[in-house]
Amino acid sequence: MFRRSAWQSLWVAVLRSPKDQRARQKLRSLILLIARIAYIVGVVIFAFYAAAKESFSVALVQTAFYVALFGGVGLYAWWSERRDARLAEETSPAVPKALKLAIYREAYLLATLLERAGSERALEKEIPSKFEVITRRVLIDRLRDSGMMERLERQFLDLLLAPDGHWTEKEKQLVEQMWEFLAVMGWALGLSELRPLALTPEYKLSLAAQIIEAREPEGLHFLASWDIRPERDQTDEFFVRCWAELISRGEINSENAEEVVKICSEMQAQRGFDDYLVGTQTISELPSETLYLAALRTYRRGEILRQLVEILCGEAPVDDLRGLFIDFLSPLVNEPRIS
Repeated sequence: MFRRSAWQSLWVAVLRSPKDQRARQKLRSLILLIARIAYIVGVVIFAFYAAAKESFSVALVQTAFYVALFGGVGLYAWWSERRDARLAEETSPAVPKALKLAIYREAYLLATLLERAGSERALEKEIPSKFEVITRRVLIDRLRDSGMMERLERQFLDLLLAPDGHWTEKEKQLVEQMWEFLAVMGWALGLSELRPLALTPEYKLSLAAQIIEAREPEGLHFLASWDIRPERDQTDEFFVRCWAELISRGEINSENAEEVVKICSEMQAQRGFDDYLVGTQTISELPSETLYLAALRTYRRGEILRQLVEILCGEAPVDDLRGLFIDFLSPLVNEPRIS
């Protein structure tokens, strides 16, 4: 409940409650939880008041004392658990430091590319002549200092070496679509929260800066493969649902259309819910254009999650991450550039 996404999900439930039974159930559960907490607090205050037989203020003070006492015990238990987990990670890490560093370097390169994309968007506005744009120089120097400019593939070099303000619109749009890759990698590195697919994406340059500015990347709290697998599986199910809906609407032609729709129906029946949400609408309610964008975002998330699981399990080399980025940028090869 301390996460922003939790409150956003709650607000979605409020908006959908008039027509969605699941949303009403979620709100009822929250109201019952609040009522139970209020009841327990009330009983405790009344008990202290009756025992003290002095004043209501004394009962409040006693209640506050015991809340602080038991809260402190709970806080110590939480801290001890985190400390033990940290010590276990230091003595026997789930992800070897060399592997952490190799994956981090791929995230570093991607963050740099997206930082450049942000600069290119900013340059669409008129910049006063007295200001000198040095984004290209700073990013290249930083990559060179970290030893990442050596043997860098053409797909990256063409973008990074282009003069400031000389990216084409196609280049900007394609690179910006890689934000979902960075969002997943930031989450896997333990630097950020992964925004649920039910909520609209929020991509911020602060995440790229956070990755780039990490001082000891080999010491990051990197998620192990078993921590990433559940998210991968949920993403795959979400994508199948989106894809099946697009097929059923005739937006996409598929030779196994009936099989995909059947699998999706069975999946929904097994999970026991009506439909996935995207924003305040179910997938079946979404306009086709919005649904297609949600499917693309889900597909990109699934790709990077599968790559990470395979790499962390030792089933694939870290180079496969770079291969994923290169394949994504391949349409830009030989792209004409503005002069």
